[in-house]
Amino acid sequence: IEPSGAFDQGGRPLGPRALRTRQRILDTTVELLGEKPMRDLRVIDIARRIGSSPATFYQYFKDVEDVVLHLAIEAAGALDTDSVRNALQELDVVTFYGPINFDETGKNASKPMGAIQVQDGQILVVAPGHAAVSDLRYPAPAWKDR
Repeated sequence: IEPSGAFDQGGRPLGPRALRTRQRILDTTVELLGEKPMRDLRVIDIARRIGSSPATFYQYFKDVEDVVLHLAIEAAGALDTDSVRNALQELDVVTFYGPINFDETGKNASKPMGAIQVQDGQILVVAPGHAAVSDLRYPAPAWKDR
């Protein structure tokens, strides 16, 4: 699905030639995602495959993650929140930042979060339990006493 007007990263409307280039980037990204995981996909890979440069890529998208988000919105077939949420919920990829797989609540179920606390001047992991190096101190002492 395309918005009523597509724009480049600078906010300028795209003409017919630019729309074709942008679509080639999207199509090529899909092809490359079929060959390698997202974490291994680089802007230069996409640019080379379309016979262009990274500068051309950056006219249309900020980074690989931006292209993939756009593809998720396209897969949703709509711009409404529920449709995009459902498309993202079906997303199961590994990125530079780690695995991404959203559960029904919108949390990334593939990458559990941890919690840290400053204790005796050191930053220590206090949760989850299997990764904790110290117990959570609650209530935490005042900053001047840490």
